Amino acid sequence: MKKILKFIGTLLFLGFLFSIAMLMKIVMEFKQKKGKSVIFNGIDKRFKEELPEEKDYNLLFSGINFDFSQLENPPKELELNFTGMFCGINIRIPAEWNVELTGTQDKCGINNPSEETENPTTILKIKYDLKFAGLNIEPVKI
Repeated sequence: MKKILKFIGTLLFLGFLFSIAMLMKIVMEFKQKKGKSVIFNGIDKRFKEELPEEKDYNLLFSGINFDFSQLENPPKELELNFTGMFCGINIRIPAEWNVELTGTQDKCGINNPSEETENPTTILKIKYDLKFAGLNIEPVKI
């Protein structure tokens, strides 16, 4: 019986080490991608005068909350690219903006209740590659 328990304990320990190694491999892959990497952290930013410094974001076990609802001089077109695993993305926009979403998802929730307007002030283009994540577009009437 002791040999069986010792064998099971060894298997559990090896499985734990393998899991840690795989997680470190994923973290290193995310850090090497182009753009800003957000790992085990989050970004909460309200834009009033400036735009995001990056257009590419890589997220792992993290979240992003961007608020463009009070942006004073919005551009005609704004592009954001998100790659993420186990993350949440929330983007607040004025109701006059149009949103174009393109990308791939695996076990994700994507919510885009914004309505297309004929003469949008800005077109927000979002490209995504998400796994086990959530993407929420929140239009705000000003």
